[in-house]
Amino acid sequence: MLAFLPSAMVINSDVGSAVPRHASGFDELYKNRDYKELLSTQNGIFYSYIVLLFNDNPHFINIIMDLQIDSDSNVSYEKLYKLYLSRGKDLPFYKLAVQLYKYYKNPATFDEAAQREVEKELESFDIVLRFVSKPDSMMLDYCIYGRKKPIEESHPFLEKTRRIYNIIPLIFYDEFFSSNSTFYSDLIYIDDNEVTNDYNIAVLVREHASTKGLYYIGSEVTNDIKFCLIKASDETADLQDRIKRVFVVHELTHKIINNDYNYYNSIIEEELAIASTVYADPYLGLTAVYSYLNYYRYSPHRIAALKFIKYCSHSLNRPSMAYNPSELKAVSPDALRLLSKNYFEDRMKLVRKRAEVQKALRP
Repeated sequence: MLAFLPSAMVINSDVGSAVPRHASGFDELYKNRDYKELLSTQNGIFYSYIVLLFNDNPHFINIIMDLQIDSDSNVSYEKLYKLYLSRGKDLPFYKLAVQLYKYYKNPATFDEAAQREVEKELESFDIVLRFVSKPDSMMLDYCIYGRKKPIEESHPFLEKTRRIYNIIPLIFYDEFFSSNSTFYSDLIYIDDNEVTNDYNIAVLVREHASTKGLYYIGSEVTNDIKFCLIKASDETADLQDRIKRVFVVHELTHKIINNDYNYYNSIIEEELAIASTVYADPYLGLTAVYSYLNYYRYSPHRIAALKFIKYCSHSLNRPSMAYNPSELKAVSPDALRLLSKNYFEDRMKLVRKRAEVQKALRP
């Protein structure tokens, strides 16, 4: 029996029912587990003290030690870190912990090359962080208890100008509740539970089994979604890997547009992501389009899906398609790729124009 827990809920105002944005297993696996158990390892405790020292955040130390330290407690976080050092001389990362304290006290001695070297060393202890140097202090852009994996997949239209990683957290964080492009310039988050959920639904559809009560990319499994999943299953390449690649391409679209063009517009970003995923894998891309149509009325995803369908309707000279999106699934994969490529270029004109304006305004 398959059971998936819905996560963040959105309201589909067209039908008046609650629809999960994603079917997430991460909440089930981590959010309700004991943080103390997850963090009470050598690596977890080291991570908690780094957060305490550099971010002035005692949250995880409080969990591990059953304390209630806060900004009003008149407790020196620096002294707590030094006490940790004095008791941890046998730890495998002791020298690294001491080095971090030295850099905390004298940030001017910590050049960028040294920062990257320490960041790499910390990864071997399940601590993923990135330093940001200030004139008189050392701050953390992020500090996550987990691992990161380089994204090897290429984007169908955009070049990655920097290395992008998939973050794999070992504890629950609100910002990693479902797959997203994250707040951080070199990280995206792909929730493997969501990928597995969508693959399992695809298997059920292929076997003509019931999908009642299950959600594919946050939507009830409609006939349009079923049709596209069956067509996608006809291809020989591994379906689960392809589903994950569609997730990756979607989030890479947001990341590259934000990073390289300094462009932030939720609807146009979703339009670009739709075009990219349909080009990368036409039928799987269409499953996302049909899922988005069931999101609440003013969702950027739904608006973007409707605009993509309208564009296809106009390009194919099929006016009825704009009012009957089911017609789009009958378009051949090659035609879908051409439509998505042209649509991407059309939308990118807005992005490039904005980037040129911003460049001209710089002093």
